[in-house]
Amino acid sequence: MRSSAALFVGAMLTLLASALLPGSAQADVRVTFINSYYYSDLSDKTPDKREATLSEVRKAFVDLGAHFIKPGQILKIEVLDMQRIKLPSSDSAAGSAHATKTETQPLRLEIQYALQQGGKTLVQSRDSISDASYLANPIPPETKKDLGFIHVNEMVRDWYTSTFGDSASDLQ
Repeated sequence: MRSSAALFVGAMLTLLASALLPGSAQADVRVTFINSYYYSDLSDKTPDKREATLSEVRKAFVDLGAHFIKPGQILKIEVLDMQRIKLPSSDSAAGSAHATKTETQPLRLEIQYALQQGGKTLVQSRDSISDASYLANPIPPETKKDLGFIHVNEMVRDWYTSTFGDSASDLQ
């Protein structure tokens, strides 16, 4: 019993030491929401719904960033606004080309970002992330309840791919 405890402690110390060694740093994606109370898409939501939406957007950037940002790099993303894109409704021929709150509208994220490594900024820019054709993407029926967040993940993944390619390692 003692030997298995000693092996466990030894393994944990080895794991901890490898995590602290230079060159083993993880990719770091930091998402900040600037004045989120005033975001176009969140201004009329309850605090719980607003926080849930912000949490899902942060999760999409952080989780997907692990696939595109290499260890040792820091990606700082500031979300400046979230808004729904107004699409022409089906009755636009009758002169009503505005979308209502009940109609499905794609989300647009306004962001600015900086990718850093070793104290140097490799790239920085400001982008508008959206996908007006998202209604054309088929969604399995069992996931329709999370429809908005599925499309947020798709938008963020497409942004990472178009901005950083397969990975940010090409930017060095």
